[in-house]
Amino acid sequence: MKAWKKVLCVLIVLLILLALLAGLAYWQRDYLRALKVAIQYTSEELEEKLAENQQMIQEAMDAHPDIIVRPITEEERQELLEGTLPREELIQQLLKPSEEGKEPDQESGGQNEAAPENTPVPTESPKPVEPDENEKTDYQQELSAIVAQVYVLQAEYTGILDNMFEAAKAEYLALPKEQRTRSNMLSIGSRYLNEATELEKQCDAEMDDIVSSMASLIEANNGDMDLVDTVIYTYANEKSLKKSWYMSQLKAHLN
Repeated sequence: MKAWKKVLCVLIVLLILLALLAGLAYWQRDYLRALKVAIQYTSEELEEKLAENQQMIQEAMDAHPDIIVRPITEEERQELLEGTLPREELIQQLLKPSEEGKEPDQESGGQNEAAPENTPVPTESPKPVEPDENEKTDYQQELSAIVAQVYVLQAEYTGILDNMFEAAKAEYLALPKEQRTRSNMLSIGSRYLNEATELEKQCDAEMDDIVSSMASLIEANNGDMDLVDTVIYTYANEKSLKKSWYMSQLKAHLN
């Protein structure tokens, strides 16, 4: 019986947090769904699902013939959050070809020897450029730049949220042990969550603009609109899973 009371108490506190997160009634569908997932899965399982979500969008990008962009490295992500690497500069870096495919220079003495003087060197005639080749290149560059914007916005948004979560947790743990109560946890959390709600609104507005630009570009070039659906789904799924992960962390502290 005591165990059930403890579970009920945890659920009540989570529902209060839910209301703070939403900024509206705690019955808001999106947050209730996140709460349900937080109860169903552990933090480790949610982290796996977040990784799977990232893999899903990466596989979609890799399979798209018109996208030439690489993922953000952890070092670039940190520089972005620290403000030492501006957004536009990072976007341009993501559009540069990877250096991994280049072969190192080889020493003379075997494979790259010059052909004998009397051996004719075959030449190939340059292939004629199709009239629409330049247009296709422009389309690839524009679409890749938009995808790079998605990567940068996602990295910046989740990075700021993670920093806010760590700051809230550090503030709570800095309290004397007798003051680490549920009410103090929610009081501290509510201040950060108000900021997080505003940040989410800004991020949603930016993502809407990016998705709109992507859809218009793909449609104008008779491209694959499934890419737009993938970006929308993985973005929404990332947000939902992140909320569930934060709730699972709170649940762990309340147990």
